[in-house]
Amino acid sequence: MGIFRKNILGVDRKMREFLSFLRTQMKVYYGISAMKYKYFVRKKDLWEIVLATFGIAVGGGTLLFMYIMYLNSMYAASMLINQPQLMPVTVLLLAQLLTLVFGFFWTISRVLFF
Repeated sequence: MGIFRKNILGVDRKMREFLSFLRTQMKVYYGISAMKYKYFVRKKDLWEIVLATFGIAVGGGTLLFMYIMYLNSMYAASMLINQPQLMPVTVLLLAQLLTLVFGFFWTISRVLFF
């Protein structure tokens, strides 16, 4: 960041503006301000927070377990064909494809529904 401060004038101001814009967009898109008012000011429907946290923990644990089992089976299969370097390449390729697909869905939803 020090290099940019010295060589590009106004980068701090532009970055502050961008971060402010990003924070506002996140609050509007996910309804964070409305949730803070509903749960912490009015103290209404607090059970939803507990239920959402439990659901995220169970879903995340399940996905993590399935991902670890997938990686173990990929490693075993790559060792059978004597190609251990196949696993990291496959994992990176699948991560990039997943990012691409979800990026398309996010872009389409932003264009069509707003």
